[in-house]
Amino acid sequence: MSGSVGGWITHSMFKNKHIFTEITSGFSWEPLNTKAKNPNPKNENDSLFSVSSWGFSLGINTWLNTFDNHNIDLKIMYHFAAYDRDRILKSELGGHLYSVSLVYRFLRRKDIFREYYIR
Repeated sequence: MSGSVGGWITHSMFKNKHIFTEITSGFSWEPLNTKAKNPNPKNENDSLFSVSSWGFSLGINTWLNTFDNHNIDLKIMYHFAAYDRDRILKSELGGHLYSVSLVYRFLRRKDIFREYYIR
């Protein structure tokens, strides 16, 4: 089991009744528990290897306001995770990743965006 701790910052670039575009960036730290056994454990808690990494993400997020208060969201992101900073790893994993997400939002967004809904 693992998790991550981090935060995101977004900045609105463009908005009107049909399109809302923002720049998104984030930073995170992630400890990853593995099932790899430590051949020389120092104590009971040291029997499995764990790897930790920090990560950075940067991308653009665009919402298309359609069907009244429903939205289609297209997000294109670049992610970097510095797995090579951990001394436990014997091989390089590489930490560059690109992602594209397409989301359909059913629920209404906050009332502060009401002026941008199509009516």
